[in-house]
Amino acid sequence: MTLRPRFALAGSAVSGPGHALQPGQTAGPSLCARAEPPGRWVLSGFTARTEAIRCEPCRDRAVAIVGTWSAAPDPNDFGPLVAG
Repeated sequence: MTLRPRFALAGSAVSGPGHALQPGQTAGPSLCARAEPPGRWVLSGFTARTEAIRCEPCRDRAVAIVGTWSAAPDPNDFGPLVAG
């Protein structure tokens, strides 16, 4: 089973959530390189669904990140069990 990365949905107090942050992050720049607002991001939760990200550049970057995670080998996959 391959786990998908979870992105924090974030925005400024003015624009509301729409951007996404790096998987597992709740601070710092958004995936589209928008700097964190002076009052910090307003977070509205986490999602593994890239279609929930409203900022198109953030969504495109999230899709690319999901693709690299999906291509990586699963560290919990030990292959088929062979009776021996």
